[in-house]
Amino acid sequence: MRAWKRHGRGERVRYTAVLDRAEASVLRGLVRQIDDMLTERGQAGPDDELAALTGIRTGPSTAPEDPVLARLLPDFHRPAADGPGGADGPGGAGGGVDLSPALRSVREPELIDAKREAIAVVLATCPEHGGRVELAPVQAEAWLTAVNDVRLALGTALEIREDMPEQLPPDDPRADHLPVYHWLTWLQDSLVTTLTA
Repeated sequence: MRAWKRHGRGERVRYTAVLDRAEASVLRGLVRQIDDMLTERGQAGPDDELAALTGIRTGPSTAPEDPVLARLLPDFHRPAADGPGGADGPGGAGGGVDLSPALRSVREPELIDAKREAIAVVLATCPEHGGRVELAPVQAEAWLTAVNDVRLALGTALEIREDMPEQLPPDDPRADHLPVYHWLTWLQDSLVTTLTA
């Protein structure tokens, strides 16, 4: 893949790149895996009679146990630290009450929908067998969202750290997957640079 390029002006701006067959296959496969995880999580919400009446859906009130899914769907609120002025101290934000379960229950379905919409854009615009990708600005933003989610998921699964070397020893089970993580990072950086140029 070559770096993203910008073409046109105003409403006619488009962002283009060419993916080879293997790159398109890897990207589409990883995006589908994230979509499957998000779909399953979205279906884990409680049955709510009020939601049926109001149209306001609720999701699970607890964080996902899977570390990859927990990275994609982080807590919406964290209580302040204990001590004076903290969550449990006088005047503490929340007075020791953890708002995260309630916020998660209300906001997580919306977050899942937004992530799945971005995934749908990638799957609709990434040629199945490789080739030219041409994106309108709103589609490019969706790509950034989806690629970032795939990168975060893979980074969590591979236990990526800042001090990790560029290459791992061949006997490390993560060695074959690390180049994919680096490629996703480059893909994201290239698109961000093109969008902000």
